[in-house]
Amino acid sequence: MPPEYDPALTPTDPSQILARLKAYAVARGYPVDLWVTSEVLRFLSTGLTNPAQNAALYEVLAQIPAVFDAGPTRDHAGRPGHAVGLVVSDKSSLSLGVAYVIFSDTGAPLTIEQVGTPPPPGLHLPNVPTIMDYIEIITTRRVPTVGATK
Repeated sequence: MPPEYDPALTPTDPSQILARLKAYAVARGYPVDLWVTSEVLRFLSTGLTNPAQNAALYEVLAQIPAVFDAGPTRDHAGRPGHAVGLVVSDKSSLSLGVAYVIFSDTGAPLTIEQVGTPPPPGLHLPNVPTIMDYIEIITTRRVPTVGATK
């Protein structure tokens, strides 16, 4: 597995992360900002990154022009937090995808939800924003080896 696909090996330098993800996107002809955004969200959602890596990933997100402050909110578990929005699809998509990363008051990431506006055609859903994907971020570290206790 290439290092850019293993969240646990994510560098703690935002410029390294951004350069790596941009180079990968350019080499494959992907839209750079969308690719970087989706990969950073993927890394965060695994729960495999440490606080220093998370801080670097947030710095990368802050450099993406499509990132915006979505204000105070609650996640679907009812926990209060603050949302940051990221555009995660372009005009080639059937609906505009926006992902919201919801942080607790302490700054811990709570959830990532992706919303489609309007909902994808063919599903016959009401013409309101529709949650396409919802991820609760794991904050407890996994045991790294069999028999390990920390």
